[in-house]
Amino acid sequence: MSLKHSGALAAATMALISIASAQTPSLPNPYRLVENWAQLPNGMKWGQVISVDPDSHGNIWVFHRGDTPLLEFDSTGKFLHGFGQGMFVQAHGLYIDRDDNVWVSDGRAKDGRGQQVFKLSPQGKVLMTLGKAGVSDSTPETFNAPSDIVVAPNGDIFIADGHGQATNARIVKFSKDGKFIKAWGKKGNGPGDFDIPHTIALDSQGRLFVGDRNNNRIQIFDQDGKFIDQWKQFGRPSGIFIAKDDTMYVVDSESNSTRNPGYKRGVRIGNAKDGKVTAMIPDLEPLPDTSPTIGAEGVTVDAQGSVYCADVGHMRLLKFVKGQTAATIPAAKATLIPTTEASYGFGAASHTRVPEDLSKVGYVEEEFLLSGNANVYDWPAPGAATVRTFAAPYTTRMIIRRPALRSKFSGSVAVEMQNPSNLFDLNLGWTLSHKEFVRNGDVWIGITAKPVSVVTEKTFNPQRYASLSWANPVPLTNPDNCATVARDSDRGTENGLVWDIVRQTAVWLKGRDSSNPLLYGVAASAGHPVKHLYGWDYSQTGGYLYTYVNAIHPLDVIDNGGKPLFDGYLIATASGPTQINQCSAPIPVGDPRRQIRNAGVPVVRVMTLSDYLPSMAARLPDSDTDKTRNYEIAGAAHATPDELAFAAAPADIEKGGRAVPPMSCNEGPRSRFPNGPAFNAIWHGLDQWVRTGKPAFKAEQIKVENGKPVLDAFGNVTGGVRSPYVDVATSTWFGNSTGESFCRIAGHEVPFDAARLKALYPTHDAYVKAVTADVKKLVSQGQLIRADGDEMIAEAKKASF
Repeated sequence: MSLKHSGALAAATMALISIASAQTPSLPNPYRLVENWAQLPNGMKWGQVISVDPDSHGNIWVFHRGDTPLLEFDSTGKFLHGFGQGMFVQAHGLYIDRDDNVWVSDGRAKDGRGQQVFKLSPQGKVLMTLGKAGVSDSTPETFNAPSDIVVAPNGDIFIADGHGQATNARIVKFSKDGKFIKAWGKKGNGPGDFDIPHTIALDSQGRLFVGDRNNNRIQIFDQDGKFIDQWKQFGRPSGIFIAKDDTMYVVDSESNSTRNPGYKRGVRIGNAKDGKVTAMIPDLEPLPDTSPTIGAEGVTVDAQGSVYCADVGHMRLLKFVKGQTAATIPAAKATLIPTTEASYGFGAASHTRVPEDLSKVGYVEEEFLLSGNANVYDWPAPGAATVRTFAAPYTTRMIIRRPALRSKFSGSVAVEMQNPSNLFDLNLGWTLSHKEFVRNGDVWIGITAKPVSVVTEKTFNPQRYASLSWANPVPLTNPDNCATVARDSDRGTENGLVWDIVRQTAVWLKGRDSSNPLLYGVAASAGHPVKHLYGWDYSQTGGYLYTYVNAIHPLDVIDNGGKPLFDGYLIATASGPTQINQCSAPIPVGDPRRQIRNAGVPVVRVMTLSDYLPSMAARLPDSDTDKTRNYEIAGAAHATPDELAFAAAPADIEKGGRAVPPMSCNEGPRSRFPNGPAFNAIWHGLDQWVRTGKPAFKAEQIKVENGKPVLDAFGNVTGGVRSPYVDVATSTWFGNSTGESFCRIAGHEVPFDAARLKALYPTHDAYVKAVTADVKKLVSQGQLIRADGDEMIAEAKKASF
């Protein structure tokens, strides 16, 4: 983690200007992440990746706490070889000298091993050993937690010795043949004192830079140990690399609001000559205040200027290259599927339970095949996901419903992973928000998002959907293909392809490929018609969207030039993230990966009467700063009759080999409570938040006391997003029913009898006036769109009492 250079030692008395310790604001990030650069051989997994350094050939060496601790990769990330099995207790420091010898430190003692520094040949032969095996001490012949190594041009060896608690806190100097010369430092926070001297490097003048981590500073010495200066502007240093031109890279793996307040984790880039910090690669950990996981501790740079980070906490090697503005997410390949009378899309608007003629509202529908290569991800800790398996080919399908005319397109696009809970696609976003979409001129996109739905589509029309494929890239014989998967999944397919499918679809929508109908034929020099993309997902895929926001959205920001692909998210009837691949464990309650905090774009969560009560712990705060809202719709049920009315026709569902869900439960028909108006207002508020910066409306949560809802005189809940259906009630609304399929969340209605209606509303005019007044109030609060309110008033006027 240090400089290989030549140059004379500068005068020890050279004065340096101390830099103020305040965090440098708004530092640019000129780098982007190269996903999964290092290619581990089959069967090998990363341990805690602690150190990284390049050799003279441009190969990258990595020291990690795995079965084969020392690994060498070529410049393309191809694994070359590894060694060191059984040699170390705790891998820590790594340094490649000018002759490509490999220096490593073993930071702990156990069973007569450890507490040593080794000089190894590139083939693994031991050339020199410093320290006594298994002995922890502070004599000239021993170490206690040696953290890092650097070798000067004349061959002198410097060891940063100590890792906190009862270990050492010193720098030890040896001659090139391993003879002890001197040591300096003790535990403390004064000049020349140390509290975890974690990293060490030399600049072009021969000055020694020591990352004094627990003191949140870098100390600078001459090679005889004379103190020159200290810098705090680089944060809490875990690793330092100084290039030949004195560009300085300092990685901070631990800062947060309590440990080094005012600083954020990441790699700060500056100059060793004057200490000025000019850029920063942010750490990928989104929750440094609550996450127990530290970030990258080791940092190095190759001859091309690419930055490598040894991320110990997340057990991965990260590579960053210059060119942040260049998106690295490929676009999906989209192919229009012709529609004929004999061959139409499953769930096409004209072939639903209640068919729609989209031309009457100025819309058209198109179906596409989407193809590409998707990674399968792991998500072992809070922060961005990591890749489990590379580039699995896929083909899925997508439905687009859009204004026929460019002049009618608003620029807003709702992208929905269609819900597969009934084992076929449900287009719930269109079901609930289509009126507002059409009024605005918004586009709705529905993606088949799970292999189980593909089975239905292939059964429904084997020719039309012959190419659909979510094949698992991991063979059945590979132990990484888990033996047990969920009942709606299959070992031969992989649910986890969905994340890159969505990402690549978003890139295609924002791109200028001629297959993209949202270009509407505009010239290449004109502005792109697509202005804003939103994730809109419900129930099972609402959980998918939770996962996307917390695990994939950070990757989007990194890989898309520092900007997210999606400008906002609407997560409906979900309380936490789903598994990121079909072999990963469910994310337990209390895990910080379940929390959405400051995604950088607005995130709204919507719950119904069916499911708000058991998931109250997952309520999002109504925060303008974090751009979050939590809405609970009073009276609404989760599984509505509308979701089936706008789904594929019953005959098509049966043709696809699936059972048609029941429209009624033991208590009667599914609740007819209209969820759409609340979702329309919420969608409108989200879109305006993104477009204008005006935060979306707030609504109090459904009131709960002693674990039970507080009910009004009608037996309906109090609080929540309101409507005349509960404020000027003619029924008691329930969110849960009994019966088969999804009756438990379908809900039902118990209408008031005539006598009660008469007592509440002595005349029909009194009822209409009450509804009209409530509409006016709710529209003013943002909880209701005026057009929906007018429909409610018209409905009240037609009421038969």
